Amino acid sequence: MIRRCSPNILSMSPPTCCIYCQSQDIKSAELVYKMGTGTGSMLGVSLSGDIGYATTKNKSTLAEELAPPKKSKMGCLIFFVGFMLAGAVKEGPALVFVIILTFAFYFVTKTKRDNEYNEALRAWSNKWLCMKCGKTFIS
Repeated sequence: MIRRCSPNILSMSPPTCCIYCQSQDIKSAELVYKMGTGTGSMLGVSLSGDIGYATTKNKSTLAEELAPPKKSKMGCLIFFVGFMLAGAVKEGPALVFVIILTFAFYFVTKTKRDNEYNEALRAWSNKWLCMKCGKTFIS
């Protein structure tokens, strides 16, 4: 008799099997990412006696696919555009207005960006990979 596991999609506990093929050989996206990511270093000496040192980071294709979400770099762009406008204005009250507007826009959009990132990170931390069928799912 083959015993099938029952995936708990609505449960708060980690899943015990794949929701597609019921295989129990599943791993979290975080674990797969850590297993497929590494660093290396090399030390070398040339024939002339010069010493060289290099470090490298590498990721497997699977680790890249299951990488955690990246934070938005939009804040840098907002400040760049704001200060470009401020440089073009060069007037007292208008300059102050552009600078205040830039900071206000940055902080209003920062909250939205932070919420989106936190939601994406929460989804990623609940992402699982089935090692049998290769499908990913959120628990």
